Amino acid sequence: MELDPVKNIVWAKLPFVEDPVANLKPNRFVAEKVLKTQLELIRKNPSMREDTVKSHQKLVDRGHVAAEAELPREHLEAIKASPGEGYFIPWRTVYNEGSLSTPCRMVFDASSKTPGGNSLNGVLAKGQNTLCKLQHLLVRFRRGQAAVTADISMAYNGTKFRPDHLKYQRYLWKDDLIPENPTKVMYITTLIYGVKPSGQQTQVSLEKLAAHHRSQGKHLEGAAVLENDTYVDDIINSQDSQQDCMVVAD
Repeated sequence: MELDPVKNIVWAKLPFVEDPVANLKPNRFVAEKVLKTQLELIRKNPSMREDTVKSHQKLVDRGHVAAEAELPREHLEAIKASPGEGYFIPWRTVYNEGSLSTPCRMVFDASSKTPGGNSLNGVLAKGQNTLCKLQHLLVRFRRGQAAVTADISMAYNGTKFRPDHLKYQRYLWKDDLIPENPTKVMYITTLIYGVKPSGQQTQVSLEKLAAHHRSQGKHLEGAAVLENDTYVDDIINSQDSQQDCMVVAD
C-alpha cells in the first residue's frame, strides 16, 4: 500500500497468496445468474428496487464504482495489460435495520468460487489483525472528562484501488435494475466490504495517514487518536476538557 502525500490518498493492491491467473477461472456467467435472481426478487418487491438503486447511486456519485466506459484511458490500459481473466463479484441486496446511515446495502460475495477454480477470497491473504483491544479502548475512554466520538463514513471506500488490479473487482449491473436494459460491466475502484483483506487494509490506510501527518508535524492529537482510539470505523476518545476535544477534532 502506498500513500500519495499530496492528495492524502492511499492506494492498495490485492495481497495474493496464490496465483490468480492459475486459480481464478472465468465466472461471468455465475455473476449473471446471481444478477438474474436479484432482478426476480426485485420484481416481486418494488421497494427493494428503489432502495438498491439509491444505494448503488451513492457509490457512483462518490466515485467508488465506475462503468467500464467511464474509466480513465490509463486505467483501461492497465487493466488490459494485466494478465489473467480477472473476477466478477456477485452481489446481493441486504437490509440492516439497525443501521441509520446504510439500512440497505449491496453486499459483494468475493467468496463465490469460479467454476473449476477458487474464489477471489480464496487466493487472498487476510492480513494481521492490528485492531486495538476493546477493553483497552474503553479503559482509556473512561479516564477523561469530555468525550470525542466519530464514525468514519464509508471507511473502506477511502482507500483507492490500483488500476492494474481493477479487473478483480468487477460486477454486473443494469441501469435502474430493469431487466430489459443492457448489462454493464462495473468496476469497484476502492476497497469494499466482502473482500477478505479490506478490513485490515483499511486499518493500515488509517495508520499511514496518521503517520504522514505526524511526520509533517500537523494534527498530532488527531493522528494519535486515529492510531490508538479507532476500532474499524468508530472513534472513541476522551480528553480533560472540551477545548482539548476541539483540538483533537480539528
